[in-house]
Parts: sequence; C-alpha cells; structure tokens
Amino acid sequence: MEINKFRENLKLSREQREINHWSEIYDNSINRIETTDEIASEHQFEVTCYIISKFKKKYPFYNFILELISSESNQELLRLKIVEEIISYLETTSQNCQFTIDKSKYQSISKKKYSAEIKSIRKDIDSLLHSAFLKKKYEKSIIPTKTQKIKDDLVPPVKLDNKKPGRKPYSEIAVIALKYHIIAKFNKVEDPHSDTSRFPRLQDFYQFVALKENINPGSFTNTFKEINREKDLVKYCKSKPQVVEALKNLNCFTNNEECLHFISQFDTNTT
Repeated sequence: MEINKFRENLKLSREQREINHWSEIYDNSINRIETTDEIASEHQFEVTCYIISKFKKKYPFYNFILELISSESNQELLRLKIVEEIISYLETTSQNCQFTIDKSKYQSISKKKYSAEIKSIRKDIDSLLHSAFLKKKYEKSIIPTKTQKIKDDLVPPVKLDNKKPGRKPYSEIAVIALKYHIIAKFNKVEDPHSDTSRFPRLQDFYQFVALKENINPGSFTNTFKEINREKDLVKYCKSKPQVVEALKNLNCFTNNEECLHFISQFDTNTT
C-alpha cells in the first residue's frame, strides 16, 4: 500500500504534493484539537487572546488564518486556503527571507531558515488552529464591552506590600507561585500539569501568570517549579510560614472556599 501511494505521489506535481502533505497535517491537527465541545468562558478567552498575540509576532501569515477561520464557513475551502497560505509562506522562506504582510503577500526584509520554519509550524500547528477556532467560538458567545476589562473568574492578581524598605524575609514571587499551586490543587482546569488543563503548554501558563501579575516570567517559572518539586504542598506550607502568612494577608481566596480552608489550616504565628 505504501509503495502504491508513493508511486501515485510521483505522478503528481510538486505543488499538489505539497498541498496533499499539508492537508494531511491540517486534518490530523483538527482531529486532535476537537474544539467543538468546549465551553466558552471569559477566563479562557483571555488566555486564548494572549497566545494569539504571541503567534501573530511569530508567524506573519497568522493574521490571515485568523481572518479565514472567522469568515469562511465551507470547511473544505477553509482547509485549502490555510494550506495554500502556509505553503506560500514556506516557499518565500526557501529564498532565505523574512517577511512583512501586505494584503497577505510577503515582502522580504531579512534572512530566515526554511527548515526551521517547517519544524516550527509542525510543532505549533495544533495550538495555532486551536486558538483561532476558540477565538471564533468565544467571540460568538462572549461580547466584552470596549471599556470593561475581562474579569478574572478565580481570584484577583496579588498586590504585594512594597512599603517597607530592605530585604524581605520571604520571596514575593514565592507568594504568587504558592497562590497558583493552591488554585491548581482544587481546580484541575487551572493546573498546568493536568490532562484537563486549559493551558495548551506549560509555557503558556507561565507567561499568562507573569503577564497577569506583572512579574518576571523566568523568576515565576523557576519558583513554581521549585514548589512543584516538593510534591507535598502541605509540607511546603509548613516549612514556609512567612510565605503562607504573606499570602493569607492578601485575602485573595475570599471567593474560593476550598483554597481559603486550605490556607487557613496553617498556624503562622511566630510568637
């Protein structure tokens, strides 16, 4: 069967082989992401928009794909147009170019490697399509006002007290990291390591929190991983009473009974 398929491919033009190849990649990705049953939420919409903003910077063809998915209802035609756009981008890349977009046409501005772009698109294709389809779905179900910022449906960002000068007896990043570990303990959708996590990749979670809390993403990533290596969150909290006390003082779990009960069990009195 494979030999027959190979022979049939040889009879096709190079252009058609490329279309068939990327169409297969597209179909496999669509089968994996399965967006149709997902429930739209403001919180997920915020994450999706952040991921999309990253892809817009990384791939100059992504704006066009977003427009296609938003406007094209014929799925066969949608697949063909997206595939052709990716191929067009890669063909320009093969000339060792980088691009700007002008009515979906690419203009060379600096060198870029063809092989690296192919690997990158293949690696990101699930997240590229997933985010674009979710954006379309959410825009139909969520109508945010122009002046109102999308609300966080879990807990507000941490506001740390920076009035006291000098070195603090605890890490402020650790306070934030602990907050998100406690949230993840009781909500697997918010747990970046869970199979049901709303974050496609760990990096998306780290970047989202850093943006939301206005902190250094590298520092948060390292601290979150450090707490995760402890395995036993209760043991970590008992060993870090000053971090726990700082988190309790923030009152950020007032609307989350499970998280509030968990953090309240620790006696942080040092007298």
